Parts: sequence; C-alpha cells; structure tokens
Amino acid sequence: MDRIVVADDHPLFRAALRSAVEKAAPGAVIAECASLAEVLATLGEGATDLLLLDLKLSDSEGMGGLTRIRADHPAVPVAVVSASEEPPTVRRALTLGAAGFIPKSADAHVLDVALRQVLDGTPWIPPQAYAAA
Repeated sequence: MDRIVVADDHPLFRAALRSAVEKAAPGAVIAECASLAEVLATLGEGATDLLLLDLKLSDSEGMGGLTRIRADHPAVPVAVVSASEEPPTVRRALTLGAAGFIPKSADAHVLDVALRQVLDGTPWIPPQAYAAA
C-alpha cells in the first residue's frame, strides 16, 4: 500500500490533491501537511512512496523546501505541484531532484496521468518544461 504525503498550505487545494491521489492510487494512506515543518515531521515517521510538494509553503518558499527534503530524505520521490510553472522553474526543480513537476493549472486527467506515472517510478515532466529554453 502506498503512503503519500500531500503538502500545500491551502486547505482547498490539499483536498483537491487528496481526491486526485485517491483516484490514482486507491487504498493509499494519505497524510496532509500545511508547512515544511509538518512535512519533515511526517517524513520522519516512516517510509513514504511519494511527496506532492507545493513550492510556497508558509515556512518555505521557492526551492528551499525541495532542497531541504532532498537532503534530509533523498529516497523519497518528490513531485512538485506549483502555480509557478515557468520553464526555468520547472527545470530548476527537476535539476534539484524532483521526480516530477505538476502545474496547478493541470486538469484532472493530466493530474491523474502524472500521479500514476510518478508512482510507477517514471518522472513526469509537463510538455512546456523545455519550451523557450
């Protein structure tokens, strides 16, 4: 059974991500976090199969949270879920070790495909990631 952590400081978006995860990974154990501190504590509780990480948590902004998580928990796959979806931001997240980058503007189908792919161990990169490089 998959254990997935959803980290976003907006409760409504966390609920939407939870719903998408429940569809993509039925039976998964889902933990929700609203801050980087909560994410780090939750990751310390046991093996995690996937972390969905917003880049702008209340106590972390930009790539700082991703960098910290990759340093402290290098085995945990992290898919960034962000409204900051400019190609340089996407490329930077992937360079720092993200297993995928899911734009918050993605529709439900794209989110489902991306989640399934990352859970299967294949990075998911939005088509626009390398546009206008």
